[in-house]
Amino acid sequence: SLILGQTYASPGFWVALAMVVVYIPLLGRLAAQHFFGKDGTSIGIGLTGILSVALTFAAMREAAAFAAGDSAGQIPLDVGFRAAVLADEFSFAKRFFPDTVALPRSASDLRAFQVPRPLPLVFDVIEAAVDDGCDHVILTNVDICPLPHFYRAVARLLDLGFDALIINRRTLADGATDPSLLPLWCADPGRLHEGYDCFVFSAAAARRFVRNDACVGAGGVMRGLIYDMVASAARLLILTDVHLTCHLGDDKTWTRPELRDYIDHNWQEAIAVLRLVAAANPDRFAAFCAALPDRVRVERDAAQGIRLSRAPGSQGSFPRLDS
Repeated sequence: SLILGQTYASPGFWVALAMVVVYIPLLGRLAAQHFFGKDGTSIGIGLTGILSVALTFAAMREAAAFAAGDSAGQIPLDVGFRAAVLADEFSFAKRFFPDTVALPRSASDLRAFQVPRPLPLVFDVIEAAVDDGCDHVILTNVDICPLPHFYRAVARLLDLGFDALIINRRTLADGATDPSLLPLWCADPGRLHEGYDCFVFSAAAARRFVRNDACVGAGGVMRGLIYDMVASAARLLILTDVHLTCHLGDDKTWTRPELRDYIDHNWQEAIAVLRLVAAANPDRFAAFCAALPDRVRVERDAAQGIRLSRAPGSQGSFPRLDS
């Protein structure tokens, strides 16, 4: 038998405790294309940022080549590439991916932030990936490298009956970004990373998600998506320590104090999603939020149906939760 983890309180939640994985979405498709969107501020940092992205692209191509022709399981693998980027990044992306589409807007179109940044909106990227030819979407970050066996491992997990996956990366020491060194980086087990930064879900599920306007490139961007996945998945597998993706360094530039309003915005969007989806299944969300390091707790409430509260020990500013 294959034991990937243990259940927590509610059937359908699995957390893998024994196997492995930041901030700019990459979208992949099985039996379709690996699809990505990019935070322009990250790629525009300079030579190091550009080389890091080039490394990711090389890793994507290697993983796709390794998956080509794989017919061992029920899920067929056909991995191609498409880019979804902001208009001013279109020419850059086109150099790497002939199939490139422009995103219609950025965070700057939503409201005035303290530090204006042209950040993509996560659901604009997701929606650009979902079409009639897409079976599954893999959302991750443009600076996270899939290991050669990544797509094949995802396909096998889908074969096992999981219909949604969250895969944490492993963090490697920052250093040279020469793509020729990829085999050596893949051999490095790295260290655990607590964040959620790779998501696999079906295109059919994506069409049922409650949309939100969270900004890519800021903390909390994926939390609303996670709540959508908890609401829609029959069997959600969360892999906290497996060797499937990796990232060089862990600078967390998005935590700078002057960018705090982006994090607040993303959490406001996430809490709005949680209020909607948790009301339909309060016990499921109570189990999920209690099982993992979530900042929010969900409880049944006789008068209101559900009650949201701040998790013990949580830090930072939040929308009003006691309701």
